[in-house]
Amino acid sequence: MDKYTFEQYAKHNQFSSFIEMIQTELKNFNPNIADDVAEALAIEGLFTDH
Repeated sequence: MDKYTFEQYAKHNQFSSFIEMIQTELKNFNPNIADDVAEALAIEGLFTDH
């Protein structure tokens, strides 16, 4: 198994921060949205062809 490198950590950290930013924007738009729903929408939005 490969070692978890600093570069991988940095990419994961950037991705997590980006998802959190999208979640925050969704919650600002609709404060009643549940956290897990906001997370699912944020992640789904990244991988859906619009």
